[in-house]
Amino acid sequence: MANSTALLKKPRMDFPFYCHKSDRWAKKVRGQTKFFGKATTDPDGQAALAERNRVKDDLLTGHKPRPKDADGGTTVADAQARRINERVHYSRS
Repeated sequence: MANSTALLKKPRMDFPFYCHKSDRWAKKVRGQTKFFGKATTDPDGQAALAERNRVKDDLLTGHKPRPKDADGGTTVADAQARRINERVHYSRS
């Protein structure tokens, strides 16, 4: 195949990701393919491992990972969701 691109190989055998055809480090989590960064810009996979460690708990529990710029504080969306849940709970009791 003349038009095929060569995919990067894993940097080591125990590396948890594979190189997806879109040139990104990928891993199946809960039946879905999740991506952790470009393979060509991060051939040793250190940034991909750091990103996986950042979002690992959220992905394993089925939640949408928090954005990178979140400092752990409450976002407007979090406050709105909490307010709506409180109102629904109050109206049911």
